[in-house]
Formats: sequence, C-alpha cells, structure tokens
Amino acid sequence: MATSTAVNFAPAGTPQPVLDKWSEALATVMKDPEVTQQLTAAGFENWFKTAEEMKTFYPTEIERWSALVKRVGVQL
Repeated sequence: MATSTAVNFAPAGTPQPVLDKWSEALATVMKDPEVTQQLTAAGFENWFKTAEEMKTFYPTEIERWSALVKRVGVQL
C-alpha cells in the first residue's frame, strides 16, 4: 500500500530553540481533535512524529521506495 507523508524541513543551521518551538506548535495542532476530525473526513490519517523519530523514519522510507522504483524500472 502506498501512502503519502507531509514533512516539514528547516534549513541547516536553524537554531534548536526555533526548531523546538515549531515542533511543539505542530504537535499541538496535530493533537487537536477538530484537526484530526477534519483530516479523517478528508481521507487522511493524522499522525505526528517528532524530529528524532523522523531521523529514522524518513531514511527507511527513502530506502524502501527507492528499491521499489529500481525494481519496477521507473525512469524520470
């Protein structure tokens, strides 16, 4: 099953306090029951991963989907 993921990135060198504040704000929004209801109604699954969790999730997804693209011969 293929899914899509929305990820927020910041430029290299962004101060940690700025990253922390942004992450806290996103976590607050994503935990809001109204936001969850609206996303679910639109057909999305609402989940939030911290920056630390994304450090392992994102590379494994790149590896996973890159292998599939190579296996089926997709060319750009």
